[in-house]
Amino acid sequence: MRSERSGLLRQHSVSNVLGISPYSIRRLLLVACCILGVVLYGLVAVFGVLSKDVESYYGLTADEASELYSWMNIGSCAFSFLPGLSFDKLGAVVTMVIGTLLGLSPLMMQLLCGRTFPLSTMPTLAFCYFCFGLAVTFYSMVGSFAPLSAFRKRDSGKVSALVQLSMSLGITVQSFAYKELKSLGGDFMHTYFVYAFCATAICGVLLIVILWVCKPLFELKKRQNDLVDQLTQTTVFFLPDGIDESHHTTDPVVTSEISVEAEEETGASRGLAAAPARCAAPPLQEVPSVWEQVKTSDFIFLSFLFLLPIGFSFSYLDVTSELAQQASVSATLLDTQFGIFNSVGRVATSLPLDYTQHHPVGGANTYILASVIVFSMGLMLLVLPVCEVFGDKSTVFVSSAIMAVGYGGMLGIIPPALRIRFGTANLGVLYGILYIFVGIAVVAWGDLAKTAEGCKGVECFRFYTGGGILGCAICIGAGVAKVIQDVRKKRAPS
Repeated sequence: MRSERSGLLRQHSVSNVLGISPYSIRRLLLVACCILGVVLYGLVAVFGVLSKDVESYYGLTADEASELYSWMNIGSCAFSFLPGLSFDKLGAVVTMVIGTLLGLSPLMMQLLCGRTFPLSTMPTLAFCYFCFGLAVTFYSMVGSFAPLSAFRKRDSGKVSALVQLSMSLGITVQSFAYKELKSLGGDFMHTYFVYAFCATAICGVLLIVILWVCKPLFELKKRQNDLVDQLTQTTVFFLPDGIDESHHTTDPVVTSEISVEAEEETGASRGLAAAPARCAAPPLQEVPSVWEQVKTSDFIFLSFLFLLPIGFSFSYLDVTSELAQQASVSATLLDTQFGIFNSVGRVATSLPLDYTQHHPVGGANTYILASVIVFSMGLMLLVLPVCEVFGDKSTVFVSSAIMAVGYGGMLGIIPPALRIRFGTANLGVLYGILYIFVGIAVVAWGDLAKTAEGCKGVECFRFYTGGGILGCAICIGAGVAKVIQDVRKKRAPS
């Protein structure tokens, strides 16, 4: 009955009328709204530029403003397993409702209270920024993984590239919004809070509506993914008449797409295309638990990646304003440049993955290794005495651009890599666990970023940047080992 109803709906769908594949319109709408969701994440990324305004608005010290950024990072990183758990267990719609309400509450509190709070200002602000950081992670989690859950596995890289490109440009968009709003004059912080509230509300409502419309698509893809994972390891058999069909695939859309995906994964047709409507696979294998996946060498490698170079890069975004001040450059311009080159890195790693992942050296670990190397090259310019030759201003701009490419590459490859390596069952939780390491790392790296009083110039940060180089070196060594392991596995006789 359910299959007949879904088939009837598809016959009258817009996609069917236009003569395109089923659910195409919903997929496009989903990607479009997810792009809006991930752009919103830029509000967190540009806080380093906003921190001076927060200081003056609330009468805080520089250390207190930095503490607010730490609380925001704790919310967006250390507790990111919560939106991941919600996404995996409750679904995208419920997750987005929670994220929207959680994001609007602290913004509304700051709008209503202005510069004074009923309770102590600093603890209340810390709570607000913690909640907002956590809320924006709900947006980025849904925006990053809902499209991956709605498209074929073979399209993971391309879909992720589009979303990741938008996420990186979100830094540029939010930096531009900051600059334009500040140019209006008046009570800038109040205006900025209104903007953030409206952006959060509009993106949240749109995502909730589109995700609700796409619920049948998510259910369909879940069945397909479960069956495809099984079909790539076992032989398909067909059911004789009279066998109970309660667990069998009768949906022609499921059957046809499974046929395509199984053939792509195995390199040989499983015979599903010519199968009768009643086609089934052997009983599905049990999905590995989160703990079993966390114990794998792949996840341990990713954990070090998030703890060291990625964790450092998040702290670097907070240090940007101070670094720009020491180099006499515009922090807004530096953030804008970072967002643009960041997008280059994200696309350069995630887009080719669909075409190279079956090659011995074309897997995700190769892109991760290349990204860390590029990031460390940019960082090296701040460690070596290059500033003495080319000057602080030029060095910071060039270094930031190179680091942005590496940073984008590291973050851009993670979602499709997780999807390909671990499947979709625990995708959100695994991603959230990785960001716990970022929350820990941001605090640790932030302590290293403190400069001596009275120190002038980029060289004041050499102890901090030197530590970043050491962290990158560790991950480069581990990355080389992982790539060698991948090559041996793919070249081993089956």
